[in-house]
Amino acid sequence: MRIGVVCEGVTDFIVIREFLGAALTKRNIAASIFSIQPPPDRTKGGGCTEVLNWLIRMPPKRRRDTFLRGGLFQSNDPKGDLDFLIIQMDSDVLSDDHFIRFVGKHGVVVSQCTSVADKSAETTRIIEAFSDLNILTQVDIDKHVFAAAVDAIESWCVAAYENRTHDPEALTGQDLYDAFGSVLARSLGREPADSYDSMNKKPKTRQRFCELRKNSNHLERQCTQFVKLLQDIT
Repeated sequence: MRIGVVCEGVTDFIVIREFLGAALTKRNIAASIFSIQPPPDRTKGGGCTEVLNWLIRMPPKRRRDTFLRGGLFQSNDPKGDLDFLIIQMDSDVLSDDHFIRFVGKHGVVVSQCTSVADKSAETTRIIEAFSDLNILTQVDIDKHVFAAAVDAIESWCVAAYENRTHDPEALTGQDLYDAFGSVLARSLGREPADSYDSMNKKPKTRQRFCELRKNSNHLERQCTQFVKLLQDIT
């Protein structure tokens, strides 16, 4: 199985490749997972708007012919003949003023949500609006898989490290920063800090963490949005 991923950044792709790849392997499904956006040679991503800009630059028929039907890359690149195209975005953007203005210019109004399920549904709705799938056949529509990480994909990392008393996908803002910073430090054998003012986005560090935790059963037990992504693929 060949899967392409359109997501916000390099570390997001690493999480999807390692965790989803391991979960599929447990089910005896061999998968090659490729980064489409950001490009593999880019060390940094462009955030949520770059995901939507990619969909604008790559309208449905071009997307289908380039990636899903042995298009331009078929002769020398497996990314030209994908079985699935995952489009992923974090739900924390729903409250971001820049994001709200950006999608508003394209006729999409953002609804504010509080629950994990509602945030996931709203983020998925926005991705769908920019994907414009209605002109494709059902076969090609089914090759598109939308993944909304709530509040950010780092919640999957938190869940992969340990069983928690409360839903890791309900973590937001500073609570998510601190939870992710703590599990990352502990996984690397370091003493956690009292608080963190940002997410560690170093690709090598994220790769090391995910390799250590990719076979954890905690993730599927705790993160409904990861399970949804896995079920959509399987």
